[in-house]
Formats: sequence, structure tokens, C-alpha cells
Amino acid sequence: MSLEHALRKLAYAINTLANGKGRIKDRLGDATARDLVRVRAADLPEPARPYFDSAMHSLSTIRGRRATLADSLEAMTEDEAQAVANDIVSAYMEARHHRPAK
Repeated sequence: MSLEHALRKLAYAINTLANGKGRIKDRLGDATARDLVRVRAADLPEPARPYFDSAMHSLSTIRGRRATLADSLEAMTEDEAQAVANDIVSAYMEARHHRPAK
């Protein structure tokens, strides 16, 4: 996947987080299932990767053990879900800032 495609998917995810229906955990689930699963950390510039990796780790584990997205979201507090959403926004901002000039 190209960086531009990854940026587009991150932007769609952020739109879902900002404008979707339901609690932040519901919106995170929608954004992940529709868009984030199609992005790989390797598609992003190095400075964006820690934020993306952190978000994806949180969305696939419970206390460090592998879990489904649904189980991970269920186990999260609203504050933890907000932190994941912030990581997604930070990944997008870093990727946009560090993308190569055209």
C-alpha cells in the first residue's frame, strides 16, 4: 500500500471517530474494521509508526495477551479508548508531516 493510500485510510478512520455514532469504543471498532486493518506500520513514515503500533496493539490485546477487536474494546475504559483515538490522530499527523515532498 502506498503512503497516500494509508493516509487516506487514516483520514477515513479519524472521520469515523469524529462523526460516527455511539460511544468512542463503538466508533473505534467501526474505524478499525473499515479502515485501520488495511494499514500497515511499514506503510507509514518512521515517526508515525509508534503511534500506529500503539493503537493497533491496544485494539488487539487485553493486558498484553492477544484478543479479538471486540474483546479488546469491551475491556477498555472510555479513557483508554480516547487514548487509542489520540494515537490514531497522532499517527496521521506525523505521517502527513513527514511524507516526502512531491
